Amino acid sequence: MHGLAVESTGRYFLDAANSRRYEGHTLWHASASYDLDARWRLDLRLRNLTGERYAERADYAFGNYRYFPGAGRTVFVSLGYAIP
Repeated sequence: MHGLAVESTGRYFLDAANSRRYEGHTLWHASASYDLDARWRLDLRLRNLTGERYAERADYAFGNYRYFPGAGRTVFVSLGYAIP
């Protein structure tokens, strides 16, 4: 099984006066699973395919912008075995 997913966060205001904005971001993710044989399975997941720099959360307070960075490109690999 293979998959491609998109995750999007739109623009939003950073302060109570609605005078500053975060422009948002779009992330692409991919996944694949392979049955190696009747018992072994390999799963791969790749998050943030393009290595987009983005903020998990952002705000503007006390005269400063604050950005909480999101994760960069991340790979997850798992290997499973089915016990008979």
